[in-house]
Amino acid sequence: MDETTLNLLIDARDAILSSDTAVEVLEDMAKVSESIALAVPGVGYVRARNQEVLRKLNQVLCQPSTKDEIERRWLVAPEHIIVDWRTVCPIINQYAIVQAYLDHPDGDEGVVERVRRSDGPNGKVFTHTVKWPTGNVGHRREQESIVSEEQYHRLLKRESGDYGVIYKVRWVFDYKGWTWEFDQFTSPGRATVLEVELPSLDTEVELPPWIPIVREITDEVRWTNAMIARHGFPE
Repeated sequence: MDETTLNLLIDARDAILSSDTAVEVLEDMAKVSESIALAVPGVGYVRARNQEVLRKLNQVLCQPSTKDEIERRWLVAPEHIIVDWRTVCPIINQYAIVQAYLDHPDGDEGVVERVRRSDGPNGKVFTHTVKWPTGNVGHRREQESIVSEEQYHRLLKRESGDYGVIYKVRWVFDYKGWTWEFDQFTSPGRATVLEVELPSLDTEVELPPWIPIVREITDEVRWTNAMIARHGFPE
């Protein structure tokens, strides 16, 4: 490999590592792949193969993924604030989340559509999510995709006047083989909720012992994020 191509690959690595979203990764890879194609012999073939790779990555990274969301949720004692997570368990990640709800174009009963901005250690990530009820407690169908910041702001033009905006901080951690999410809401009110996604609602889990649980709220619709955004926190 000649020095020019090597330097281009190094630039590609640095650009991709500094990207905050899948969309930005693809944009950076497209720019670098074109530079590499022009720098090496057989430019037409290299360019064609690079475009095939980018199209495949776009399909994998940016297309909406649909799945069953099955989760259990617990209300945490309101005075419980973990100042230093390192004293209780290793943290996978921490995010500041801003979550807004949209007017769904089809107006289907029970369908919830939202956009979210998550600010974490690797920068901002923007997502677009649609959720459908299944008729079963704690079980919904969910379609989620990563979007660009431009798409995020375009979607926000459909923000619903029936919902407020949710602000919360989320800590993600592993315990006993499951990935848990610990959410501290700061608006439209203050509350703390613990949740975990499971293969089924009857899956047995051991709750983290350092988190004081008030009660399980899985079957309380008023405690879903959408209902909190619409009506505020239950009394």
